[in-house]
Amino acid sequence: MFLGSDIDSRSKAKVAGILQEALYDLSALSALSKQARWNVVGPIFHALHFHLELMGSLLDRQIDEIAGAIVAIGFPPSGQSAEIASHARIKPIPSGFLMDDQVICLIADRVHAFLLLNRDRQDDLQDIDILTWDMLRRCSRAIEKQMWNLPTATHRVA
Repeated sequence: MFLGSDIDSRSKAKVAGILQEALYDLSALSALSKQARWNVVGPIFHALHFHLELMGSLLDRQIDEIAGAIVAIGFPPSGQSAEIASHARIKPIPSGFLMDDQVICLIADRVHAFLLLNRDRQDDLQDIDILTWDMLRRCSRAIEKQMWNLPTATHRVA
């Protein structure tokens, strides 16, 4: 069995739509992590900068996996910046330099928002396609795990 192999075409369209929503939100989150990484300042700059770089790489891998899943069920994914900006439900962060402790709060808030949205998507998928449901579950788990490491990665040494 492979992704979407045992669902009807109407359900595939619904799955593709749900995955596209996740793709928009992940793309916005990835852009925000880059924005934060480029503009973070403060005593834990280096540790936070490095952590945000790792997070960006993780998000980009998740984006590629979800885009590939959309293609696998026969639909074209969209990663156009204008579409991401108009459809993503992740709030932007302020422009300009940001203090390290502010970045931690902003990113944690945006990740939390994404995880809540993704749980809703998982609920929508559970009875339609368990493989897609599991892919989104694994995506959330990987991002959550990255956030667990944030306090450790940015711990201030006295």
